[in-house]
Amino acid sequence: MRRPLFAIAAGLVLLTLSPCPAQVGAEFAPLEAQVAAHPEDLVSRHQLAQAYASNGFAEEAAEQYLAALSQYRDDADAKSGLAALLTTHLPSWFPAAVTEVRPFALETMKLSAQAADWELLSTASFAAHEGERADRVHQWSFPRVAYGYVWEPKAGRWQLRVRVHHTDAGADLAPAALKTTLALYAVVKGQMGFDPTGEWKTPIDVWLAEGGPPGAHSAGRSIYLYAIKTPRAPEEWLRELAHEYGHIALPGLGGFTKTDDAWADGELGELLFVKWLAAAKADLPAVRETGWLPWPVSAAEDVARPRREQLIARAAGKPDPRRMRGEDVKAREYVLGLALRVEAERGPRGLAEVLARCVRGTGPQFLAALEKR
Repeated sequence: MRRPLFAIAAGLVLLTLSPCPAQVGAEFAPLEAQVAAHPEDLVSRHQLAQAYASNGFAEEAAEQYLAALSQYRDDADAKSGLAALLTTHLPSWFPAAVTEVRPFALETMKLSAQAADWELLSTASFAAHEGERADRVHQWSFPRVAYGYVWEPKAGRWQLRVRVHHTDAGADLAPAALKTTLALYAVVKGQMGFDPTGEWKTPIDVWLAEGGPPGAHSAGRSIYLYAIKTPRAPEEWLRELAHEYGHIALPGLGGFTKTDDAWADGELGELLFVKWLAAAKADLPAVRETGWLPWPVSAAEDVARPRREQLIARAAGKPDPRRMRGEDVKAREYVLGLALRVEAERGPRGLAEVLARCVRGTGPQFLAALEKR
């Protein structure tokens, strides 16, 4: 329901292994020029990293420390500098070298969604940094955070897209929630093009709360899983996450105020996203064996499939405006059926085009967007 994160080499070889400095300010130009001209000069690289870090450029500092460690794995100064950096700020992006150096516990995977291949990276949990220790809705304390990154080929970086906040009680649940939300990000963006991190790429936050009644809610770019000590079937965890991801990723279908959820985009998300996850997982048997998605997608899809078929059947024939004007369950399910029909007939991108034309729209607005060519 919707509610208001070797040995030192030289010359040309190093130029291929080590990135040029990031040109973030004129004050760094002399050091940047020195490192660019002499990438094997670790002293200059350390100085540049320290200058970046002391001026708040955590990502650029991490890039230089990782470049040094790519050249010389036993570089104690780079190790300590990077470790100190990570205690105060986890970068919003990492260079490719992070998976080579592996300065912290991480997992990577490849996921195929539609014609797109995605590379995803999840970290172990860190102590929460300043500004990450409490949520905005409840002001509850979450002392641990795990981070999820997506490889962006054009930028040549791992970009932060998901953060999972938790207490000790959520330590076992956090890796599953992080990996699943990353996978949802990949399949939804791959299938529909929708990216809830927005223009500024603000990460999606998942909060694993001990309080509240069992269930899930979303607010802005945050997803709450409440009462995490209350047992759920594995597929129910997945359904809850997919439902709330539907609320934050899809443009919106609402106005059904006489139901338990005035917004239909949550159920639309859970019914479609588990199907796409199941298809993506089936394309990667090696990933299935390693258990990247700890919650059984096939079991969730076994529940979602008949529900989709039922709703599509109810919306058969020429769209009837009268059936979608209400605010009750019948109107909500009719609009859901029509949306699922569009996806079945026109594909995910076809549905995305219709939804994009009726942002936060009602049933009649969805029909108008559907009929517009």
